[in-house]
Amino acid sequence: MIDIITLRGTGEPRNPDGAPAGMLRDVTKLLDPEKFTAFEPNWPASVGPTPDVWGPSLETSVRLGVAAGVRAIQDSPNVCGLLSYSLGGICASRILEGVRSGKYKNFDGSPLEIAFVVNIANPMRKAGQSVGNLCPPSTYGLHGQRGAWPGLDVREYANPGDIITSSPPDSPLRVIDVGISPFSFVEGARFGNVTPLIFEELLRFLLQNPLANLDRYSKAVQGVIGYLTPWPDGQHVLYSGRNMPGTNVLWTTHAADYLNATY
Repeated sequence: MIDIITLRGTGEPRNPDGAPAGMLRDVTKLLDPEKFTAFEPNWPASVGPTPDVWGPSLETSVRLGVAAGVRAIQDSPNVCGLLSYSLGGICASRILEGVRSGKYKNFDGSPLEIAFVVNIANPMRKAGQSVGNLCPPSTYGLHGQRGAWPGLDVREYANPGDIITSSPPDSPLRVIDVGISPFSFVEGARFGNVTPLIFEELLRFLLQNPLANLDRYSKAVQGVIGYLTPWPDGQHVLYSGRNMPGTNVLWTTHAADYLNATY
């Protein structure tokens, strides 16, 4: 038996009993119950910056998510796996960085046993890592690239049109300076009130040097529009609504099929 610790996306609900909900439910509902259990720890899954608007800040939310995820692994009597979506991918990345560095261990000091990580739309996806090599090799997560992880099975489900997990190094979305992280800023367009500000900042970037910046500006605007499009066609939410390129199944189904066949 493998106990899967799920880490959900921004604003997604959590069931009181820890049963996965939202995007990750579309994976876990297809898993073989003879092989897997699934549990969502209790953490805010919010991006701030003010609790009365968007919930606790990104930094606070990730800190609490990492702590809750590590504790769930420590409490499990079985080998674990990590399954994340969007914001949860930052938590999963930080957990694995901590396992690699020796920061996170079992209560007796032994290494945490984690067989795999399956990330969907990871904001810290490393360049060159995407299932099916669908993303251009130069692109990576909007929150930056993850650090070193321990040796384990890594599956990064990344839509090349999703700016959260697949942005070019020179995307203006990476350099907008509004006092919060680019990931929080862009997520605020879905869960807060900053959509006009995003386009205002992108326009400011364009006007700094219209000829040099036009192509980067156009790609960023197209990416934001795709990001803001609702399910099932939105670039950040289509994983449970549209088939994965090169397959005849949803991205979430592909992830579940892989786990059922491999473990």
